[in-house]
Amino acid sequence: MLIALLVVRVLFGLPYGYPVLMGFMIGYLAYDMTHYYTHHAKPTTRLGQTLRRLHLMHHFRDPTRGFGVSAPWWDYVFGTQHVKQERERASQD
Repeated sequence: MLIALLVVRVLFGLPYGYPVLMGFMIGYLAYDMTHYYTHHAKPTTRLGQTLRRLHLMHHFRDPTRGFGVSAPWWDYVFGTQHVKQERERASQD
């Protein structure tokens, strides 16, 4: 946080840097809590289940995709969203 405070102080000066730093801290805390939730909780809502599914796909299917833990729309902005895999037909086995 001291490094973040230094960067904010250089970019925005004080006292304007304090609200910017607080916004950064709240955003990081929200991200970290969502990341913990996707690993350790059993989500019951559709949103929670979607976040968990996307994050576990990031860990176990393709670690080069799906970085948007708490904001999956960023994966569409940067082109790192998971690509849907077509299911093979049982008759082709």
